[in-house]
Amino acid sequence: MKQRRQNAILQIIEETCIRTQDELSEALQSRGFDVTQATVSRDIKELCLLKKPTAGGSRYTAPAKEGFRESVGRVHSIFHSAVKTVDYAMHTIVIHTLPGMADAAAITLESMEWPEILGTIAGDDTVLVILRDGETAARIAGRLSEMLK
Repeated sequence: MKQRRQNAILQIIEETCIRTQDELSEALQSRGFDVTQATVSRDIKELCLLKKPTAGGSRYTAPAKEGFRESVGRVHSIFHSAVKTVDYAMHTIVIHTLPGMADAAAITLESMEWPEILGTIAGDDTVLVILRDGETAARIAGRLSEMLK
């Protein structure tokens, strides 16, 4: 149901100028989805919908599919300000952060949804990133290091 609803949201915002969560809720309800404001808000966040300025206000838009998460300045900013070092060994990457920032770095990394990353574990100032193999770990560690520049 969630996947169908989120697909409907993407279709609605592509076809219609949706300016508010209320408008989106009404559009979903007209298509047979019984939604609450909280559900719509979560869907907007999970889909990473953006508000684009238009003549007379703004509207919801979907991010470009290819490279969206890597190109969002906010992601780079959070990662850049939290992370001190990136290193790898075998099929893991170890990211050292400022104290208390490992969780933010891990969440930011996971929001990028890179398919090579199997998962992350965050402590206080360290994030462990699990990958399938050493070659992938080296490549992803390089991409992460580039984000720090």
